[in-house]
Amino acid sequence: MRRTREDMARTAARLFLTQGYERTTVDQIADAAEVPQRTVFRHFPAKEDLVLAPLNASGDALVTALRSRPEEESPMRAMRAAFGAVGPPHSAGGRRIRCRCVAASADRPDAEPERRTAAPRLRS
Repeated sequence: MRRTREDMARTAARLFLTQGYERTTVDQIADAAEVPQRTVFRHFPAKEDLVLAPLNASGDALVTALRSRPEEESPMRAMRAAFGAVGPPHSAGGRRIRCRCVAASADRPDAEPERRTAAPRLRS
């Protein structure tokens, strides 16, 4: 079941990047991920949740890494170690995920002008 969730999130990210968030439907995501639409909604109650899925996974990994640190360790040292274990924002896809989220949301009618300007550069 975890693999299906990750596949749907990855498929949605690809479609958001190529077609734009507004133009991508949940039906298209379900078809491309080869799952019923109902399965998409069971894992992601709203379309917006598909955009946030990679960020949530990164946050979960950071929390797990923090919890594994020794209690006697200073908060700053624990944070550095946890971020080191998860990877800095620009590695392990972190920067790429943020860029994809910005690019995918740029075609929304309420998107800021800066986001619209940056989107083509971030999609590549």
